[in-house]
Amino acid sequence: MQTIEARPNQELPTRVLLIDDDDELTELVTEYLRREGFQADVAPDGESGVRQAMTGQYAAAVLDATPLGAALELPGPVGERNLYRTQPRGRVACVGGAGAVGRQVLAALVTGNMAVVEAVPPGLPVALRDWVLAAPDPVAGCAAVLFEGESAVLLALLDRLARQGGPIVPVLAGPTYTLDILVQEQVVSTNTTAAGGNANLMMIG
Repeated sequence: MQTIEARPNQELPTRVLLIDDDDELTELVTEYLRREGFQADVAPDGESGVRQAMTGQYAAAVLDATPLGAALELPGPVGERNLYRTQPRGRVACVGGAGAVGRQVLAALVTGNMAVVEAVPPGLPVALRDWVLAAPDPVAGCAAVLFEGESAVLLALLDRLARQGGPIVPVLAGPTYTLDILVQEQVVSTNTTAAGGNANLMMIG
C-alpha cells in the first residue's frame, strides 16, 4: 500500500524516505520535497528501503512512489484480450493549511493528477506549474479531495459532496494519504478475432 504520511518525530520531523526505482520520478519528487522544507533520501529498491526505514531516522515514507501505470493482462477466452490498468482520476482538491497543502500537492502529482489549491505553494518548481491550478473553490468539479483541518469543516464538506449529483467523490482525511484511492481502475476488453481468435465472440452483443 502506497501512503504519504506525516508522523510526529521530535528529532527529525521533516526527513522523508522515497522507495522507488524510477529515477526521473524520484528526482522530481525529491526536488519538490526539498523546496517544501523536507530532507529527502531515496532508496532504489524494497530491500534497501526497509534497511533505511528501520533506522528510525524518518518521519515519513513514500513506498513505490505511485500506483499510477499499473497494468496487468487478465485471463480470458481465445479471441479476447483483457487489460487491467490504473489511470489518474483528474482534478484533486487540496484543502488544508499551508503545511498540509504541500503534502497534498505531492500526493496528487505522483499519481498523475492535477492538484487544485486556493493558492499555488511558493517556490513550486517550473516543471510542476502546469499541474497545480489555483481556484477560489478547489472542491468544485473535483474527482477527489485531500483534507486536513477541523472536524466540523470536514463534516460540512462531506455533506456538500453527498448532496451534489454525479459520481461519488472520495475524501481522504490526512495527514496520511493512501495513494491507491487517487487512481481509478479500468479494464479494457479487446476482440482479437481478426487475428485468429474465436469467431463466436463476434456474435456477443
